[in-house]
Amino acid sequence: MDWCTMPGVVSLTFNEGPTQYTAAILNKLNAAGMKATFFVNGLNHGSIHDHASIIQRIVNEGHQLASLGWRYLDLTQQTPIEIQDNMIKLEDALISIANVQPSYMRPPYLRYNTESMRVLGDLGYATIFSSITVDDEDLQQNPHQAINNFVNGLNAGGTIALLHDTHPKMVDDMLPAIISAIQARGMRGVTVGECFGIPSSSWHPINL
Repeated sequence: MDWCTMPGVVSLTFNEGPTQYTAAILNKLNAAGMKATFFVNGLNHGSIHDHASIIQRIVNEGHQLASLGWRYLDLTQQTPIEIQDNMIKLEDALISIANVQPSYMRPPYLRYNTESMRVLGDLGYATIFSSITVDDEDLQQNPHQAINNFVNGLNAGGTIALLHDTHPKMVDDMLPAIISAIQARGMRGVTVGECFGIPSSSWHPINL
């Protein structure tokens, strides 16, 4: 799924966290009255258990958690059992930390094949891609170009943005410009679930 089905919304999605910058991103989103979806790993910037308070904050403040798997792995290079184990390990961690289980995932590197999609479907995951992509390398080397890429994607009708919460320039340069661009068009920043009209009770199907 690449585009929202609800009108007048943009879904901001952040890959590969949580990181030391996620809290500041939450602060800016909350100040703007926007929600987002965080596609997290279990073992990327340290263990997700070391970021438990941020994971809990994402949920408690009405944002959405989604999965990239425990490790950031190319699904086309994994066996079905390896894919399943990688997904379930992150599920178990998120249940332990925040009493939630994600219902959406994004394939790392955006790489997938028929077999990996079958496994993900059997696990109950909806697979999310994007219609606006901001390359992390562009953000680091040329924030102005990264901002232009987002605006051009928005102008072209894109509604699901693939971003990263892995760099300070996202906090300082990129996100303020994104928020301004969305607000200038009279649009709302929402979670992936909301952009498809899915009630929040279904975003995290286990809520103990």
